[in-house]
Amino acid sequence: MTIDQYDSILILAEQESNEVENGPSDMESSDSRSLASLLLVSDLQRELSKHGSAELCHPISEILDTRTSHLLHDVENIGYVLSNQIVSAAISQIAECRDMNQVLGELLRAEGCNVNIEPITNYIAVEEEPELSFWEVALRARKRKHLLPDGEECCETAIGYKPHAVPWQGSAATALNPPKKAEKRVWHAEDVLIVLYTS
Repeated sequence: MTIDQYDSILILAEQESNEVENGPSDMESSDSRSLASLLLVSDLQRELSKHGSAELCHPISEILDTRTSHLLHDVENIGYVLSNQIVSAAISQIAECRDMNQVLGELLRAEGCNVNIEPITNYIAVEEEPELSFWEVALRARKRKHLLPDGEECCETAIGYKPHAVPWQGSAATALNPPKKAEKRVWHAEDVLIVLYTS
């Protein structure tokens, strides 16, 4: 396959096996190699786009050192994942609440839950009951059952919604984990609910 045939490109950080201690210098050299690969891929994509290739995916690089992420803050079209920070945040949450281990395990494992967009009309008849709280809608989502292709039953967990007036490009206005869940709001037929399918 050529580079323009991939749907996604993820460059993982590499650490040499002969390095005993993972100190700051090791992270710097690993980040340097990752960024060099990222720039090389971006260069190849830029050349392909000049020759009329279809829309190409944005490559993403794994970064280990937080100082490297500060350098990339203002660089346009550079995608990166700060993996050490994600792992640290997960460990902190589990240390505070042991139950989070099960939640994060379900969210992050390959066979885990899927995020889906569902029309609000799957849960409420907006003409009959236009005003409901997010908790009431979430309870209805929880009661819905689905059969997966392998025959396993799964249920839904509502995690947010997108009001009909908000374009998909305005993702910042999408209400994930909405703050006032008990307050009633007016739902429209074009609203969508963001749910997790969990087994």
